[in-house]
Amino acid sequence: GFSRMKCFVITLCKVITVQTAFRGWISRRELSYLKEEKRRIENEASIKLQKMFRGLSCSMKYSLLSFSAVELQRVVRGFLAREKFIIDLANVILVQSVARRFTTKERAKQIRLLQNLASTTISSAWRGFVDRCNFAIMLSGFALLQATARGCDARKKVRRETVAATAIQRVYRGFMTYNSYILDCASIILCQAGARKWLAMKDAARRRHEKRLEAVTVIQSAWRRFLAESNFIIALSGCVLLQCFVRRYITSKQYKVQQRTRKNAASRIQSAFRSRLYFNRYIDSLIDIIRCQS
Repeated sequence: GFSRMKCFVITLCKVITVQTAFRGWISRRELSYLKEEKRRIENEASIKLQKMFRGLSCSMKYSLLSFSAVELQRVVRGFLAREKFIIDLANVILVQSVARRFTTKERAKQIRLLQNLASTTISSAWRGFVDRCNFAIMLSGFALLQATARGCDARKKVRRETVAATAIQRVYRGFMTYNSYILDCASIILCQAGARKWLAMKDAARRRHEKRLEAVTVIQSAWRRFLAESNFIIALSGCVLLQCFVRRYITSKQYKVQQRTRKNAASRIQSAFRSRLYFNRYIDSLIDIIRCQS
């Protein structure tokens, strides 16, 4: 009976040793599988993080390039607008100089014509006066008797002619002065109109430039706001995705730890139940042996 019990105990120890080795082999295989799974998950997480980081860096580079392009366009358009304004101003000044030179030439021609007409009139009047005086002297020499009678008439005639010439000269000079005054007024009005037109064009160009600056400012503010909102949304979505991946990784890790704990608990419960079952069988066999011996 003792030898059988010894053999049974030895057999039971061998069985327990085999079970321990088999369970250790299963545990090591599960541990290697878990390590490989952990390594694979870590690789996938690192790849996803790299992909997110590269996408964020590319979006930041694209935003920087877009902002640089907008700034470059703004500088180039400002330079082109200033260059066009300078060219337009030079053209306006050139047209004004040509118009003023033309008006000055026309006025000089009119003044020369008036001077020639005045000199011709005065010379003709003077020559007529000289001829009349010579004729009167010749008549006074040839007709001394008629000089006394006709002297009064001749002096009266000369006086009338002198008064008439004086009146004609006065009227003609007044007419010439009035014409010169009218021409000066017309020239002044033309100069004022040109100056007012230039000032109006300058004011209109300034207002257009101010409106363009306001429009550019509004467009730039809207574009910067859009870029800021886009960057914020991209960063927020990146943070949300990162949080999702991290939480998923933590949850999967906790789930695996929980499953491994459950497996260990089940294994312990099974081993305890089997040991208890084998112990009960062993006690029953011992009782049967003792009964048989008795």
